[in-house]
Amino acid sequence: MKTRALTRHEIKQIMDACESLRDKALLAIGFNCGYRITEILSLKVKDVCSVRNGKIFIHDVIRVGKDNMKGKKKDRAIRLNSDAKKVLMPFLLSLLKNDLEGGLDKPLFSGRKHQFKKAITRQHAWRIINNLAELALGTNEGIGTHSLRKSFATHLYFLTNDFHKVSKYLGHAFVITTERYINDELNLSDDLEQLALV
Repeated sequence: MKTRALTRHEIKQIMDACESLRDKALLAIGFNCGYRITEILSLKVKDVCSVRNGKIFIHDVIRVGKDNMKGKKKDRAIRLNSDAKKVLMPFLLSLLKNDLEGGLDKPLFSGRKHQFKKAITRQHAWRIINNLAELALGTNEGIGTHSLRKSFATHLYFLTNDFHKVSKYLGHAFVITTERYINDELNLSDDLEQLALV
């Protein structure tokens, strides 16, 4: 089964069911930025915040890049909204509490398996989201890491009604890719008004 976008109610239920600060931050960036899971997992702590005078400051914009076929990086930047920042701050405080300056070079989403020196895998992220969906919604059918990106894209389209703008945010080379992406969701959705909030 294809992965699907989540409704705003489903997103709220999943966020409410999540007790891990790390996992909640992962969801917040996914739902609010629309990055690919590999882009999210490649983030370092310094990509989302800086430390000045012993205080943590979350960047207004998160920038990610993807290598294209010619080996060049294609950068995209997406502004973090205040709700995403509210979710990120407790996570960053817990992550950096013992190593404010030195912790900035660490992966943002690391795990115990590698003593917090390596990012969790795509498969681990998928299990996190899939298990939270099962817990919160009673089903995890069609829900995985790509649901974060699809939810962002679909909701952004309903806000803007502009495939070009959505394409830019998603980093698609061709608008036709974005149109197919969104049209899949339009065909699957029974209630367009209930699609995800970012």
